[in-house]
Amino acid sequence: MSFSNRKFDFYILFGDNPKSGFLWAKEFWTSKTEPLLNQILDLSVNKIETGLKVLEYDFKNTTDKYRGELKFGQLKWDKKSHNKWILEKNDTKLFTHFESWTPKRTICEKNDKSPDVFIAIWNERHLGEDRNYQFDYLITIAIAKDLNKETKSVIKKVSKCLNAKKTIFCERTWGRGKIDKNECWEFRKWIQDISSNGIYKKDGKLNIHETKFENIEFEPYWEIID
Repeated sequence: MSFSNRKFDFYILFGDNPKSGFLWAKEFWTSKTEPLLNQILDLSVNKIETGLKVLEYDFKNTTDKYRGELKFGQLKWDKKSHNKWILEKNDTKLFTHFESWTPKRTICEKNDKSPDVFIAIWNERHLGEDRNYQFDYLITIAIAKDLNKETKSVIKKVSKCLNAKKTIFCERTWGRGKIDKNECWEFRKWIQDISSNGIYKKDGKLNIHETKFENIEFEPYWEIID
């Protein structure tokens, strides 16, 4: 089995940040986000080898033409690493993207095997408030089918606790999902490359935020689980 051919339960969560805080803010991350994601990582015996990648910018070093990208070094799934990037009150950091690989990406590449568990979180509002947003965040979660775990109940719990507007599911390989004959959804990207931009192409649109959320067609391409 090659890297791209491993099969996964694949989920996408579209949500609005709860009134009590952003998913990546310290208080909310510590009390809600991290414990929920931890339950997903528990599905793999390789949890201890989880590696993180976080993209953030520092407002102190940001101009109209330049953003100061922050460097965190090697990040693990532990409190010490989380404290490097989660946002404090009145923080000058701008959170953009988070991803976790279980086991970490270098191990996956060395073994030519995609991860047991992959999680990505996208801050859809990182470009500013003067745009049209249909949701605040997007989370993609992939759990390898050969782990032989029941995954929907875990993801449903995550969905409810993180205020997801819609949570959808399909089965796919790491390298490619099912073919959409009507070309409404883009399935050609590897799981690690999927973001909101370009995945929904109804009426020729390239950005899902250009379509009213209630008008987005999920079925029959996806199973709606929450």
